[in-house]
Amino acid sequence: MLRKWHIRFLACVLAAVAGLSCKRSPFISFSTDEMSMIAGEDSCIAFSVTPGDVPVFWSSSNPAAVEVSPEGRITAKAEGTAVISALVDGGSEARCKVNSYELPIACENLILFYTCGHNNGLSGPISNNQKELLQGRLPGLDAYRDIVLFLQHSNDREPALKRLGCNKKGEAVAEDFPLNGMKGWNEESVCLSTDTLANVLNYILDYFSPKHHYLVFSSHGTGWLPAGYYDQSDSYHYKETCIRQATIGQELGTDKSTVYEMGLKNFAAKLPCFFDAIFFDACLMGGVEVAYELKDKCRYVGFSPTEILNHGMYYPTMVERLLAGQLKGVAEDYMQYYREHSGTKAGCYSLVDCGRIDELARACQTIFNRHGENMATIDASGLQAYFRGNHPWFYDLRDIAVALGATEEETQELDQALERCVIFADHTDKFLELRIDHSCGLSTYLPAKGNATLNDYYRNLLWNTTTGYVQ
Repeated sequence: MLRKWHIRFLACVLAAVAGLSCKRSPFISFSTDEMSMIAGEDSCIAFSVTPGDVPVFWSSSNPAAVEVSPEGRITAKAEGTAVISALVDGGSEARCKVNSYELPIACENLILFYTCGHNNGLSGPISNNQKELLQGRLPGLDAYRDIVLFLQHSNDREPALKRLGCNKKGEAVAEDFPLNGMKGWNEESVCLSTDTLANVLNYILDYFSPKHHYLVFSSHGTGWLPAGYYDQSDSYHYKETCIRQATIGQELGTDKSTVYEMGLKNFAAKLPCFFDAIFFDACLMGGVEVAYELKDKCRYVGFSPTEILNHGMYYPTMVERLLAGQLKGVAEDYMQYYREHSGTKAGCYSLVDCGRIDELARACQTIFNRHGENMATIDASGLQAYFRGNHPWFYDLRDIAVALGATEEETQELDQALERCVIFADHTDKFLELRIDHSCGLSTYLPAKGNATLNDYYRNLLWNTTTGYVQ
């Protein structure tokens, strides 16, 4: 007969044997099986190991390109690829392919959302636009084929550049992209400065060396007007040396007293590359003057002849559209969104092929040269207007050509040029109190409703020097 202590002893032995037979081998896994780094960067691969106290042995298949420390710290050394392995003693092995790139990184597509919302009433809407981008389809952050960047200057924050994308879990995130190495960059930098624009673009382009470039510019806008004229036209005297150089956007500096505006000619001059497309999320930019000034800087330009509501364009689908080359879809989504959500308040949006705009210039030049003497007698009440309030400068380009007295043959040539140049033009019946009966997709200045100061300014724009519009 077994004594009680014998029974207890046998039970302990059996339990120990059973425990040994059920004990699992150590196991390790990585959160990703591939990642990309820039030469000089340090990083770590997120991993899990069971049990947590077993030692992990790290190695690299190509230390000349990517090396790993005994603690698992990864350093990209040079251009190349390496497989980083993590082995647990007596257990499993995890592997991750690491691509190391030397600068510049040759990416396929680069989309830059350049926003200016500092002390100008647009800080909140622009922040919402970034959130909307994160709701849509974005490229992965672990590769460099497609890059999406968002530059923002909010009222209560320093200027910041974010890279938007999805992590391995499929979560959309906005990661800080360092600008401290950029020329002339500090916490007081003003986004709506031509120097800042040029520095940011050059820095990004040198960094990524993209094959295709897309720019979405968001701020206020007044078309081509000289700075300050839109709001203070009665007492305005244009000065070339004034910090208000002109028209695109409006921001207050960090001192909240200095006003920055960006000139159309200066904006074009500072663009350091040829963009596949530029989209303006800004009021009244849809003028033929804007498109013609940018014809050597981008193939396509999207903009609105009317004002744009504070919410701006429709952002959730914008990245997906641009990466797919569906430029017309960006404009279509804008119009569809406002038709569904704001009734008659949307206004207009157009997409212009700048590669065809010289054809339009030739058709207009013929009409202006032959009928320009009729400009002073045009009845503006018969033209489609794109402005509200006491800002009588923006009218439909085709309407003005017809009102000048273009013949049937000249009008037909004009219509053919517009059809080839304006590849999308849509409008709602109204924008607030402004009625929109029709639109050729492009607005233009009406000299008969301007003055000597404004006409002198306008003569310097490329559209006028080419077509002789203002006599």
